[in-house]
Amino acid sequence: MAELHEIDPGRARIEQIKKELRTAVEKAITDMGDEIAGFGLTVWSMGGRCFTAYDARYGLVYRGLVPSMVHDGLQRHITLDMVNEGAETTAPSDPA
Repeated sequence: MAELHEIDPGRARIEQIKKELRTAVEKAITDMGDEIAGFGLTVWSMGGRCFTAYDARYGLVYRGLVPSMVHDGLQRHITLDMVNEGAETTAPSDPA
């Protein structure tokens, strides 16, 4: 007799988001290469709980500027996506 397995539709969504996060981080590391000087990362839950991480020890963006740098980079990314695709995307992008 075959075993029955409960399918959790949320599990597939969770695994997909984790995969996309790893892909985006790996792409940033690859694309920036030896030019990486810092980062700002925000991840949120379905309920709006937030996790953040940053490193601003090197380069021209000191920790007081990290929120503005992240905001500006995401704003450009999202605006370009909306103009070019007319829809939401999760693909990482060079903010420059």
